[in-house]
Amino acid sequence: MRTGIFTFLLILSFQMNLNARNVVQDVKEKSFWGSAELGYGWNMRDNGKSGDMNLRISDGGMRSLRLKAGYYLMSRFSLGAGLGLRYYNTGNLNTLPIFPDIRYHIKSLPELYAYTDIGASLEGTDKAFTSGSMLDIGVAYKIRLGKRISLNPAIGYNLFKYSREFLLLPEKRLKHTVFLQLGFQFQPNRQ
Repeated sequence: MRTGIFTFLLILSFQMNLNARNVVQDVKEKSFWGSAELGYGWNMRDNGKSGDMNLRISDGGMRSLRLKAGYYLMSRFSLGAGLGLRYYNTGNLNTLPIFPDIRYHIKSLPELYAYTDIGASLEGTDKAFTSGSMLDIGVAYKIRLGKRISLNPAIGYNLFKYSREFLLLPEKRLKHTVFLQLGFQFQPNRQ
């Protein structure tokens, strides 16, 4: 077991050194990028009111699929937009978030970046989706798979605030979720 962990860490550090050289070269150029991301989250806390009753739930999960596209405006700063599907199994909520995406690559470790997505979930027809406001804050690491494709694992925090009528009672809730995400990013080189 220890040998496996040591081998994994050795390969990861070697990949980080190779990856840093490629990312520095790519990020210096302004370019477009696009990504598809799959995620799973764990509900830390879900509190609110349903009618006159206060609620506090600490279980459940979240699944998400998101598509993003953006442009590097400066060497380490990117601005983009995204659209996704999210399902929270506590409360059986389907959401359709739309949001701007802001990324900042850290200077000393350019393959590591912090990002934030602030937006809203659209309601959709027949109230198939729950409307509300959302915030995602996370940190991701860019692992180069080829010249134009990278794998971007991430960890983050999601906040979702919504109001709806549930079983004829008005309900206002605030969900706090920690999530892991895996993204595939395509970034063509600028000529």
